[in-house]
Amino acid sequence: MAPPQVENRQPFWDLISSLGSNRAESWLVTGDLNEIAANSEKRGGPRRPEASFTRF
Repeated sequence: MAPPQVENRQPFWDLISSLGSNRAESWLVTGDLNEIAANSEKRGGPRRPEASFTRF
């Protein structure tokens, strides 16, 4: 599971990216990644700044 804390998300994605770049074959990551691609996916709570989606 990905970390729910905002400050821990980028290190998690950096780790996943580095693991993937070391593989020649296809691979898949599943689970609760605690991430959304747009505010339209969000249910409840405050909206996130649009800039927070640019790296995703």
